[in-house]
Amino acid sequence: MVHVLSLSSVILSFFTAVAGIFYYNHSLSRSTNCRDSVFSSAFGASWRAWIQSPCIEQHNDWNLYQHLGGYGPWVEKTAEDDEIQGNDVPDRIPLNGSLSFLNNWTYITSNPERDFEQLTTTGPYAGTHQAFETGLRFAAHYKHLIPSDANTKFWASDSKRVIETAQHFASGLFGSDWEKVGKAALEIIPETFDRRADTLTPGDTCLRYLEDEDRGHDNGVKMLTLFQQAYIPAIAERLLVEEGNRELEGFTNWEIFSMQEMCGFETTVRGSSPWCDVFTREDWKNFEYGRDLVHYYRGGPGNPYAGAMGWLWLNATANLLREGPKAGSMFFSL
Repeated sequence: MVHVLSLSSVILSFFTAVAGIFYYNHSLSRSTNCRDSVFSSAFGASWRAWIQSPCIEQHNDWNLYQHLGGYGPWVEKTAEDDEIQGNDVPDRIPLNGSLSFLNNWTYITSNPERDFEQLTTTGPYAGTHQAFETGLRFAAHYKHLIPSDANTKFWASDSKRVIETAQHFASGLFGSDWEKVGKAALEIIPETFDRRADTLTPGDTCLRYLEDEDRGHDNGVKMLTLFQQAYIPAIAERLLVEEGNRELEGFTNWEIFSMQEMCGFETTVRGSSPWCDVFTREDWKNFEYGRDLVHYYRGGPGNPYAGAMGWLWLNATANLLREGPKAGSMFFSL
């Protein structure tokens, strides 16, 4: 066992679980006014309103944002993003139908190298604001659990967006001077392979998981790729033929899937996205299932290494509970 006990204080407690739910399933309402009314007070909102706003635009019990795969408040770069960026403003071929917005659409960033895989800072769903707001809500509910003279230690993996999320969260929970006055201390855990079991990111350090081409990390994307063939060709046919865009050379399955991803990405940056209207409810249900396949076979029950990697947190939690109150009153890992 390699330094597993040193992670006993890196406990993903109930509080952290709620924070994770918030970031990966946060509400994406197109109505900023509605959202402002729900989240106007850290003390007034219920748990239900905190985790998921009831003001999300719905039609006949259909809520698109519940089917986007749980994107968080940062923009994840995919291999196909550059291809979409190349379609920024078509110079030669005017597009028709649901793709006609592309005739005047601008890409979500003019500086991908700076903005991709970072915390969003613009729009009603800015990750910086949401992290700070989450800290305020934790303070409203749980600050009484933290001794006034305590120096609370919390952890973040060595990723710029994760570190910034932790810092904004701490500012909301402990106050903007948390670091200066010693209310809390942030410890950054490297994501390097040499950390092995002493890590917050075992998906980067488990050698067999990384090297197993059949059942390891890449199995999720393999399963998604197989499923894409079951639903995406019909979408391409609709966009190209039925909507009068035959002059385009065609779309690959991954290009269509990236368009669906762009709905969530652009919404987090701008508050809404015309990409969301390109696809039908059935398209979104298939997209959601595709995302489920990725996570099920990449790090969930469908992956034989998931239990071993998840054991790190289970072991840390068990050790902390055995240690009792002397271990401390609150622990965070972001």
